[in-house]
Amino acid sequence: MDQHQGIGKGKTALVIGCGMGDDAIELSQQGFMVTAFDVASSAIELCKKRFSNSSVKFVQADLLAGIPEWHGQFDFVLEIFTIQALPPKYEATLIQHISDFVAENGQLLLITEMQKAKRTFENGPPWLLNSNYISSFEAYGLKQLSLSRSNDSHLGDEIHLCLFEKVANK
Repeated sequence: MDQHQGIGKGKTALVIGCGMGDDAIELSQQGFMVTAFDVASSAIELCKKRFSNSSVKFVQADLLAGIPEWHGQFDFVLEIFTIQALPPKYEATLIQHISDFVAENGQLLLITEMQKAKRTFENGPPWLLNSNYISSFEAYGLKQLSLSRSNDSHLGDEIHLCLFEKVANK
């Protein structure tokens, strides 16, 4: 039996920029009640076709525009490479909107390609992040719990898997 089987039982999860839907299905198999969204309606149509028997709620939505009805609604939020795929001028808005989805005491797992050098914006997408992104999320009430690094990056210096937790309001 998978050691992670059932870790999401009774918890909600959100997959940002779900693409073909595989991450959402994996979270569903771990017991989460999953909502997954993408800006591309074609991606959502494909997910619904691929996983027609799934309980995952696939929705077309725009992260940049924000989704106020989802604020504070998710115990677990997964974001993989979405921020760096959009022009840097939107970065602060994207970080705020992603942070808004996380419920009090909920978690955000962010996976991103990193560059150690000063950021440059001449070439992209992707526009690689640097370590400053951590403080950007912390400004919205998220506390870094862990950071794993991998040298398997194809575009930058390394890949970061950063886990945050939403700090309870006092």
